[in-house]
Amino acid sequence: MESKLEALFFDALAKHAGTSADGYSVDDLLFVAENALGQLLVLPHFAVTGESIFTTDRLLSRTREDKHDLSVRYEIEDLVRSALHGAEALASYYDKVLELHQQNESVDFELKAQLFRRNQYTLDNMKEDAAYFTDQICALESLTKSTIVEFLHFDMDQLQAELLPSPARCLDAMRDLLPRLAREKCDKFLHYVSISSSRIEKPLTQNLDTFTTYLLNIREVFEEVLDKESDLAFLHDFFRVLDKLKFKAPIDTAKAFELCEPEFQALKTHVQEAYANRDNDLQSYTPILTENLSQLGRRTSWLQSAASDQAMTALSGSCQEARDSAMKLYQEAQQMQQEVIRLDLWQAVCETDEHLRGCSTDTLDSVDLDKMGVLASRVDSVIENIRLNASQMADGFEVNRLEKLQATLHGLAPVIRDLRNPNFAERHWTKLEHKMQCSLAPPSDNNVECAETDDPVATEHLIDNRLNLQVQQLLDVGAVAYTTTIRHVSEEATAEAAMAGNFMRVVSTWEATQIPVESRKDRDGRDVHCIGDCIELDSLIEESQVLLRVMDLSTYSLVVQDRLPKMISDLEHTKGSLELLQVCQRKWDYTQRLVSIDFARSFPDQAKKLQKHDTAWRSLTQGLFNRSLCLPFGVNTEHRGALEIILEGFEAAAKTLADHLEI
Repeated sequence: MESKLEALFFDALAKHAGTSADGYSVDDLLFVAENALGQLLVLPHFAVTGESIFTTDRLLSRTREDKHDLSVRYEIEDLVRSALHGAEALASYYDKVLELHQQNESVDFELKAQLFRRNQYTLDNMKEDAAYFTDQICALESLTKSTIVEFLHFDMDQLQAELLPSPARCLDAMRDLLPRLAREKCDKFLHYVSISSSRIEKPLTQNLDTFTTYLLNIREVFEEVLDKESDLAFLHDFFRVLDKLKFKAPIDTAKAFELCEPEFQALKTHVQEAYANRDNDLQSYTPILTENLSQLGRRTSWLQSAASDQAMTALSGSCQEARDSAMKLYQEAQQMQQEVIRLDLWQAVCETDEHLRGCSTDTLDSVDLDKMGVLASRVDSVIENIRLNASQMADGFEVNRLEKLQATLHGLAPVIRDLRNPNFAERHWTKLEHKMQCSLAPPSDNNVECAETDDPVATEHLIDNRLNLQVQQLLDVGAVAYTTTIRHVSEEATAEAAMAGNFMRVVSTWEATQIPVESRKDRDGRDVHCIGDCIELDSLIEESQVLLRVMDLSTYSLVVQDRLPKMISDLEHTKGSLELLQVCQRKWDYTQRLVSIDFARSFPDQAKKLQKHDTAWRSLTQGLFNRSLCLPFGVNTEHRGALEIILEGFEAAAKTLADHLEI
């Protein structure tokens, strides 16, 4: 009957829409259902359009009274009504999908970037958006390809093909946007560190105004550093979110992130040292302040005396004589000033030469950089005074010589300070020798061939010998010209040391981390040991894995590259063992709540197996209670194999128990 009704219905549709139509719209369907179908169904198949209206009316009257025709008509009406309602329900089911499609098309990711820069687009919002678009993709991919409502067939392939690119485009936009925002944050953080480091550099010239600015900068940076800890923590959280969402950051962004922590720690150490040395800095400026006050007092007295003498002369002599006297005094003053400048110049040259000769045999470890800095400041003040009175200098030979000595003093101090870096290893010295194309060995080792060795004691001895390098050797090889190169190698050594320190902190943390084990009573009142809350332990594993993966991608991981892969593998195994341990604990709790004597009678074999696995579980937790270190347990393959067997037994018992309870 349904096939005949279906054929009849589609015949009406064809007559209404035309035989050449490729498909039928919902309007066609409604029109036939509401108007044409009833007229087609009330007339028998032998009725023709050429008969009279009277015959038609009689036929209509007879068919309304015929029970069989009425039944057929009601069945057709029910079938059409059911198809219409089903089509409407199916359309309403996809209203939400279409609404989401329209929302996706209106998402403005540049606006989200602006909100992020104003701290109005949080990491939680990022995770929610990513999950939102991912869920849409999963939902669209799981759409039913086709469905049948009564005699209507709906094909969903085209709908899926049109809707699927929308959330995928949004997810790709987030995959491009978030690493860019992370790079912006890293660049902004590193720019702050660079600017702050330059602000708290001790002034090279002893000038009271510069020194006052230096002290104020130390105070401001010292207070700001405390607040910047939260910015560094935010960067770590941001990259953890990127890793969790599997949004891979570019290599340059990862390298910028790696620099943030060591650079910030270096700034923090620098500002703390400068803050602690403020009193010593103030004491070093006390003689200068006293001398300036004394000079001001002497000059004031001299001006007062000279003015008084000239006034008396003006009263006793003529105006011309007073003018001649003033010109003579002015010329004498110029000659005296020129002689003073020349005297200061030669005194500075001689003092600098004498200082460099005196410290030429000093080693890197013994040279006095503070004394060198004081001398450099004095030379700076002399050269500044010469430039202010350049017209009074007869020639520039002495000035050129002093400027060369000034460049040597200012370049030598940072070179020595960088070479004193306690993080310098023998490979860093070797790299410097290769870049500078010279030997940086102390005099006692010049004729000794140093073979490479892995012995830490021998390596430490080599590094200690490097500190016996003399200042004269640095001057001979032109080390001042390689200031930037030496600085880069020193920063590399500091970054590697920070990386090694972070790795050792992770190792020491996991050497002491324990699995939480607590004592409880089982269903029979016996003491039993159970696994406690492992949320913090799971979080610690995830954080450690993120940190180790960042280290693995770092160019400064040379010092830990031998131990890093093993630690990453150990944590991965520990994570899997901990998950097995927690699942076994939940299964054990489940069987403890529901197992009964009736179960043991009904399933004696399964009860014996459950007892066996229960005994193994209690033995394992007892061992954990006695020695609950997490990492040794996690990497032990025997423990992991035992957990898998116990879990399999618990799951089998739980399934049997569930079937038993249903019965």
